[in-house]
Amino acid sequence: MLLSLATVSTFALGSMAGPVPADLSTNAGEDLVKILAERQQNGANNACPDPLNTPWNTSTTTCPHAYTMNSKGDCTEGLANTDKTTDTCSAYCEVNNLWFPGPESPFLNSACTAGDSCTLSAGNSTTVTNSWSINVGITGNSGKVTPAELTGAFNFGASYTYSTSITYTVTETHTRADNATSNCGYFTFVPYYLSSCGTLTTSAYEYTAFVGGADWQCSTDDLSSTGNYCNQSPFTVNGEAQGQVIWVETNCNGGGLASMSTQQPIYQYPGVSLGKVPSGVGA
Repeated sequence: MLLSLATVSTFALGSMAGPVPADLSTNAGEDLVKILAERQQNGANNACPDPLNTPWNTSTTTCPHAYTMNSKGDCTEGLANTDKTTDTCSAYCEVNNLWFPGPESPFLNSACTAGDSCTLSAGNSTTVTNSWSINVGITGNSGKVTPAELTGAFNFGASYTYSTSITYTVTETHTRADNATSNCGYFTFVPYYLSSCGTLTTSAYEYTAFVGGADWQCSTDDLSSTGNYCNQSPFTVNGEAQGQVIWVETNCNGGGLASMSTQQPIYQYPGVSLGKVPSGVGA
């Protein structure tokens, strides 16, 4: 079966999508652009997780970090009020990160049966929807720090940015796996995910008097820090999801997925498979 170039599929892979990124101030937005540009340049030193050369779930602490914790373990260096609707400040200091295969994002109408040519053409696309919401489980939060502010703090401090939805477009023709033991199956995209863990510090955003005047500032006195604060997001390059297009075997005549032992190794990673033949693939 030959898929048309216009075929586009969208699959929501989690119970909740993450929030819209924080509405940063103009200056904060410009700073973030600079930070991301520097990270892109520094990323070439192979210090960060690399899905092509680093085994999945291999933690690294050498990826360039935006901020460093102080001697007390607080991330005060990057404190900022990123969501102007709140009276709190937040900062994230990354400690380690790793990559892992995420939930599959199948291509619509990509199923093949006996006698089909089983070809996925360049130009087909699928949308990866983040399975994980931004982590709001921080010490002393009680709803005071919004998901938007936490997203803004994470984007400033992590070695990558949090994405809620991202597209992958096929760039070359794919055919059914040579070692396929079944004549039936479908094409799917397995996105690479990055996980970042570190310390999230929050404080009050208050009107503070100082010599020569007063202004709104992030307090460095009343701090609340949460260790082992982690978030996951699809790995992107130039705004597009990265991962593998693979062939998934199914039992013919509506018999469901073939045995996991016959599937490709990355599909056998826990959480990649949806556990059934996805609706919309045409099987």
